[in-house]
Amino acid sequence: MTTDNKVVLFADLLGFAALTESYPLDVDRCGVGNGPIAGQFVHIFDEILKKPSNDLAHAFSGFHSSLRGVLSIARMNHPFTAITFSDSVFVATTHAYEAANIAINLLHAVLPQKIPIRIGIAYGTFAALRFRSDITADSGDHAAQFLGTAIVRAHAAESCGVKGLRILLHPSVMPLLDDIHHNPVPTEGRSNSIRYLTCTEKEQLNM
Repeated sequence: MTTDNKVVLFADLLGFAALTESYPLDVDRCGVGNGPIAGQFVHIFDEILKKPSNDLAHAFSGFHSSLRGVLSIARMNHPFTAITFSDSVFVATTHAYEAANIAINLLHAVLPQKIPIRIGIAYGTFAALRFRSDITADSGDHAAQFLGTAIVRAHAAESCGVKGLRILLHPSVMPLLDDIHHNPVPTEGRSNSIRYLTCTEKEQLNM
């Protein structure tokens, strides 16, 4: 099996542990996000049914329904591998601008719902070895085996300590920004180019 270099995006739902500890696990409302846009209406359903608000269900459902919609659009434009689990997702693409577009679209989808996420993007090795799911009437055995430096670096970028709702680039991405295949020159009516800002020292120290 060959190991390809990929650009990997890692997106994480912020505050998920605290939400899980603070709200009851309402599986029915968490599952509302199985529809393409239903996650945006969890609170509306609560009002209609006179149920108390459940921010855990809202965040979980909204994150996954938004992610599903964003990936559906991206899939029409380029191939990728997406691995979703719990409150986070890894997406491996061939080019940097593809990962950046997915990251931007995902932020645009969740922010109006007041769902906070942070994203890291990195470049390096990536291999998806095996995915398996064996479900019986009373048990389940699931496995997602994937690894590579891009996975480690994308997670490191997201969790580097810089606070806020951000798309953070790992240093491994920076050389790609001078590569026209990874960062195309903007054309009239369309811009795939990646523009970035360097974090100030105060931001890096969260001052």
